[in-house]
Amino acid sequence: MKLSKQIFSFIKYVQPGWYFLLPAFEGSCYWVDVQKLTVEDCSKIDLDYGYRQRESMLRDAAYQLLLKGFISADKNLSLILTDGTIPIADEYRFLRRHYHAWWSWYVFVLRCFTFHNPVQEFRGFMQARRVKRLALYAQVYSHVVRENLETLPLVSVIIPTLNRYEHLRNIFA
Repeated sequence: MKLSKQIFSFIKYVQPGWYFLLPAFEGSCYWVDVQKLTVEDCSKIDLDYGYRQRESMLRDAAYQLLLKGFISADKNLSLILTDGTIPIADEYRFLRRHYHAWWSWYVFVLRCFTFHNPVQEFRGFMQARRVKRLALYAQVYSHVVRENLETLPLVSVIIPTLNRYEHLRNIFA
């Protein structure tokens, strides 16, 4: 089975330099399968059953888990991204849920001008037009530092001043 590197292909239009478009290092995973998590871990995820394919819904949930700060070192929780095609309507639905509506217009115009099938693009775009943007950072996973910070060694910071001592006094005052 060939694994896909991208969770949704339209992310490359919105964030072309996004680090998570690269494959994960051996032994780590970016995308967590929401089906393998406990109910408590899934409580902050908004599952969208409006996608045409179930895999699109799982990819959306994995994207939410990553951006909300869910961290797991368990390789058994990873979501296997197959190289199957995701419907264009699901791609536009993902854009509308996670990015400003302007981005879906931008991708629609860009894909029409780059010789993609304009009928399919229009149909997919129109099917996603009523999707509301998700408040992604309303509920995030908190990470508690377990060590006492006072026992850690102090760190020295050297600031090149270039004879701007008065300016530094104003900053640190």
